Amino acid sequence: MNYLLLALSLVTASIALLYTVNIIRVAAGRIVWANNLAMIVHLIVAPVAATLTVWLFQLAVAR
Repeated sequence: MNYLLLALSLVTASIALLYTVNIIRVAAGRIVWANNLAMIVHLIVAPVAATLTVWLFQLAVAR
């Protein structure tokens, strides 16, 4: 097991979670986007970070 890749996957998981929570807060009407760029960045970074998390975790536990 590669612990560096495992740690990186945890970091990317937390980033994906934070961006996803912000998207949910906007959808619930609790906050608004500062501008359209913020919306686009959140909609791109959240799935990319989630995909990167899965990929890094698979690399970390591969034999």
